[in-house]
Amino acid sequence: MPRRVEWDPAKVRSNARRHGVDFADAAIALEDEHALTIEDRDHDEVRFGMLAMAPTMEVLLVAFAMTRGDTVRIISARRASRAQRRDYVEDSDMGAFSKGSSGPVVRPESGKVRITIRLDAEIIEHFKRRVNDTGGGNYQTLINDVLKQHVRGEDQALEKRLRRIIREELRRAV
Repeated sequence: MPRRVEWDPAKVRSNARRHGVDFADAAIALEDEHALTIEDRDHDEVRFGMLAMAPTMEVLLVAFAMTRGDTVRIISARRASRAQRRDYVEDSDMGAFSKGSSGPVVRPESGKVRITIRLDAEIIEHFKRRVNDTGGGNYQTLINDVLKQHVRGEDQALEKRLRRIIREELRRAV
């Protein structure tokens, strides 16, 4: 199962303008256990369409392709139509996704626990910007990494080093 998610950073901006959806949210939607995925045969490359719940609690339609074995490349993401949302919620046997496979495209890392948490918008935007600028990733993982560093005291070690360096430089200057 793919572990890495990537996208074209330039496409992030055009997709956000056109559809109002951030690829950083679409990347997390790929982990939805209740997602429905179908193959999209209307293109030269093998593409897929997926209905999945984003961290914003919206059902998204995410178009993606599989590349280099363990990587998913997001092509576009938009809010699902009313009919598509109904397919997702009701598990309908009438919609286009009725014959699709269910479950996540990207498995969350083991040992992780799914929770709901409210964070300041500026925090979320900071981490989304970081993954969008690098062309892929999971902003929740970045937030988790920063929290782990704090809990382990690694951030304090950096602060102590900085203070030591500043003191040394001040001594030299005096």
